Amino acid sequence: GDPIQALYSSSSGGYTENNENVWGGTALPYLRGVPDGPDAVSANPNHTWKVTMGWRSFKSVVQNHYSVGDLQHVDFPKPYGVSGRITVVRSGGGGGVRIVGSRDTARVSGWAFRDALDLKDTLFRIHYKTRAARGFTDALAAYGGAPGEPAAPAYHHFDATGEPTELVQSFERGTLTRDLAGGDTTWIWAHNDFVWDPHTDEMTIRGPILEDLDQSCAVPDSARRVTLSQPTFSWDPATGLEVLCS
Repeated sequence: GDPIQALYSSSSGGYTENNENVWGGTALPYLRGVPDGPDAVSANPNHTWKVTMGWRSFKSVVQNHYSVGDLQHVDFPKPYGVSGRITVVRSGGGGGVRIVGSRDTARVSGWAFRDALDLKDTLFRIHYKTRAARGFTDALAAYGGAPGEPAAPAYHHFDATGEPTELVQSFERGTLTRDLAGGDTTWIWAHNDFVWDPHTDEMTIRGPILEDLDQSCAVPDSARRVTLSQPTFSWDPATGLEVLCS
């Protein structure tokens, strides 16, 4: 018979992958993704890993490799591989990496994106982090952290003369607005107001209470961070399989 493709990897991250999900082509019966429990040893520095960089650096690297204009977002359409890895782009439009810019959208394989960013593997996810602007720290403490994590960079509202009057930032739950003159911070949680009509026994929606605000004056990209890291795996003793935890 024909010789096999004998592939080697020093670390699998806890689970290997089907060959067609990594490089495309025909599925080979001897290159199936399987659990690799012994990979999780303290002497293995590559079982888990993480890369953190500023949004500006991340955007520069991605834009240098893909001509999409000003980078807006990067995501990973499902399905993933059997190990949770980012795959090749599927014929139906799923899989791989979607790179959205101001001029164009690029679709590339997880392996190509791994090479572009010099990552260890295609078993990773991206977590975007935006720091709270100065002036909101005390407000977050006063609200007991109720607004949650920042969801977007802060921006200013201006008066007719061009002077900034308010600092605004969206959080997981609502928006914080700081009056720059008075120093007061207001938390507004935008949501739909559900109303029950006893005459018709129907629920109607009145709202939303707060419409989207103008975000044209965003702070510099230096306020954002990007972390690329492996998902978490856990061992299921009942089945002996490595299970990807979302």
